[in-house]
Amino acid sequence: MLFNSFEFLIFFPIVVCLYYLIPNTLRQHWLLLASYYFYMSWNARYGLLIFTCTLVTYLLGIAIDNHRVHNGRIKNYVVIASIFSISVLIYYKYSWYLIYVITKILHTNRVDFNIILPVGISFYTFQSLGYVIDVYRQDVKAERNFFKYALFISFFPQLVAGPIERSSKLLHQLGNTKPFDFENFREGLLYIVWGFFLKLVVADRSGLYVDYVYNNISKSNALNIIIATILFAFQIYGDFGGYSAIAIGAAKILGIDLMENFNSPYYACSVADFWRRWHISLNTWFRDYLYIPLGGNRKGTLRKILNQIIVFGLSGLWHGASVTYMIWGLTNGFMVIVSGILKNDTNFRISSPIINRFIKIMQILLTFILVDFAWMFFRAQSMSNLIMIINKFSEGFKLNYISNAVIAEALDEKNMLFLVICIIIVMIIDGFKYNNHNLKNIILSSKGYTWSIVCGATIVFILIFGIWGNAYKAADFIYFQF
Repeated sequence: MLFNSFEFLIFFPIVVCLYYLIPNTLRQHWLLLASYYFYMSWNARYGLLIFTCTLVTYLLGIAIDNHRVHNGRIKNYVVIASIFSISVLIYYKYSWYLIYVITKILHTNRVDFNIILPVGISFYTFQSLGYVIDVYRQDVKAERNFFKYALFISFFPQLVAGPIERSSKLLHQLGNTKPFDFENFREGLLYIVWGFFLKLVVADRSGLYVDYVYNNISKSNALNIIIATILFAFQIYGDFGGYSAIAIGAAKILGIDLMENFNSPYYACSVADFWRRWHISLNTWFRDYLYIPLGGNRKGTLRKILNQIIVFGLSGLWHGASVTYMIWGLTNGFMVIVSGILKNDTNFRISSPIINRFIKIMQILLTFILVDFAWMFFRAQSMSNLIMIINKFSEGFKLNYISNAVIAEALDEKNMLFLVICIIIVMIIDGFKYNNHNLKNIILSSKGYTWSIVCGATIVFILIFGIWGNAYKAADFIYFQF
């Protein structure tokens, strides 16, 4: 069930209405039932997998608490949790690639090995593994209520694409049911309509051009690829940022707070700053559960660089079994390391405010160019596709020419102009947030009908200009495949 589907627009109001109508003692169970229905609507077999992951990590958390006096033994339980979670990921996400590589090396016939990748498996395995580690570190107590823990793993707004929540923040909220709060409803709906704007108006319209160019490299030229890569930066932001906004808004209406997953990422002043603003829940997970345990920056410069390479390499691998994802991750890691060496991540100040502002703008533009360059590796479908792209760049640039075939079959000039305007709107709103003037808070604190007008106008705008309808197949969110 997709957020941008009519099924969800029916499902979610029913869940909310019944949630606030039934007794408090039944609300947790109702959300758990709704979450499993939401997840199993893709494939009923997914329910058994997530139940197994939930049961194993639930039992391991209790075992750690029960044997805390035996320090060596509880470490074994953490190792078991890590091996289990990683094994599940490898089997469903990477086994086909491993078999493909083995058959190539041995020059044997291709083995038919068709495994359906469960949506969101990387997210809920990381969330459950993080819980076990938190129990081991005594950041939280082991949850004894199985239904509450099962809801923590399967909570439907953030189940399939995050944010990856911490047990210390989400678990206790699931046990404290609250009465309906109109302020939560107002804020939640504002998040949801913003998320739908990002997804249906910005991301899916950008995708028309991006997908055509990257699927038809032979028909495109270098300038087409550059434009498509720039638009991909906003496609993936609108797509993933839109999902996160809808997830946060849906949870907010239910009285539950989820963490912000994006913080004006394209206003970053360095690549390192970008990664503090992009997919925050995953990056902080890698920081707290991998980078710091490896030694972080506490064991000298060379060890810090090695730890960064490991984290960014695994971050690329987390996205999928593809060399292009690894290149993308390592490219970002290399740029973060270089920016740290060159001290580009520090604020450079001189006496003139105008010059300082100019320097800041140049840093933002340079960072966007570097991040967008890395997005090209992320979007390339394979190494052969990436080689074709490089060959197109070697042919030179035709700055006065954009392939008419690409424009005609991907996105006409009026839609391209409209898309640019929408991207500017996104950047303006993010700019307010970047400068500590969050428009959401301004709208919510305004008296009168400001909130109603903004929400109503945005909904009408989406209905008129969004990419949807009978002739349109609702596009999956990009991060569902991870």
